[in-house]
Amino acid sequence: MSELPIVGFEVVERSYRLSAPFKTALRQLDSVTSIAVRLAAADGTEGWGEAVPAARITGETRGSILAALEELRGQVLGRDAADLLDTARAVQQGLVGNPSAKAAVDVALHDLVARSVGWSISRLLGTAASSVPTDMTIGAGDLEEMLSASTRALADGFGLLKLKVGLRGAADGRLVRDLASALPEPTILRLDANQGWTPRQAVRVLEELDRAGIPIDLVEQPVPAGDLRGLAFVTARSPYPVLADESARDAHDVDRIAELAAADAVNVKLMKCGGLLPAREMAAVARAAGLGVYVGVMMESGLGVRAAAAFAAAEGDPVVHDLDAAAWLADGPQAGLSYERGRLCWQVGGREPKLGEPADGRRDPRSSSRRD
Repeated sequence: MSELPIVGFEVVERSYRLSAPFKTALRQLDSVTSIAVRLAAADGTEGWGEAVPAARITGETRGSILAALEELRGQVLGRDAADLLDTARAVQQGLVGNPSAKAAVDVALHDLVARSVGWSISRLLGTAASSVPTDMTIGAGDLEEMLSASTRALADGFGLLKLKVGLRGAADGRLVRDLASALPEPTILRLDANQGWTPRQAVRVLEELDRAGIPIDLVEQPVPAGDLRGLAFVTARSPYPVLADESARDAHDVDRIAELAAADAVNVKLMKCGGLLPAREMAAVARAAGLGVYVGVMMESGLGVRAAAAFAAAEGDPVVHDLDAAAWLADGPQAGLSYERGRLCWQVGGREPKLGEPADGRRDPRSSSRRD
């Protein structure tokens, strides 16, 4: 590939309304704040990536992301995007922390390189796939609210429901049992406590559900992120596989989880680890240690979800990922995405869609931008 000097760095902010409030044990959202990065090469080629504030998860706010992007601007302007690995490493080394901001620049860099040769990120990562299976998240609520949302998700073709729990402690067991008994059989459930249980509460709930014969494919982050020994306590006693999410932020965390036998699998999120380069490193460490790899997203727009889906497809694991965030957007998934019978699908071939771009190619007038 010939040289591809980066000459432009633009930040575009936009807010996306959600079709319903998204409630977990950590937070409640009514909209998504998207802070996108557009990188431009000297030949006019451009690439897009996205960051989203998630202070309770990554520690990042809108202000911190904008400040971090100003620092990263100086790390990439003038560099050769064609030297993808070297430039991607410079992004990771540009500052400590700030994973979502790094992810925006890292993904934009990969997108730029892919577009420069007429490819998608999927193809750049080595896959011709155009869809991956995904669950549908059911936000935390009372039994009636969660049953209504579950019924709609099943009607839309999602075969695996991810229940947000962790707000009721040991009483979550009764909620899940009542919900499962009201759903058609066999409905497979996935539980995500978002750090909401103590280790002993988690074991008690999971043993209760196992005795009741509730079909659960895995349990995600049952205990606080920093309590790896507590996570190992649950994993050793759980009748269901345990997935580490907030506990697994980078390859070092994955190595530590494997050392302590603290989980059966890890949830890799671009916003949590810093983009595609560190995500691939996390996945490689996990596989070498015999851990499963699932790909998830924060509450993101279609721009971020599309990049995560490309990574999931390239990893090739026959698992149901957690990529439903774009289905929550009130205006639809965008970015060329659609949800069909429990799969996240994207268009292959032709011109790649851009941030918030309508079908006729005009920029969405609701977006605001800050240019270099």
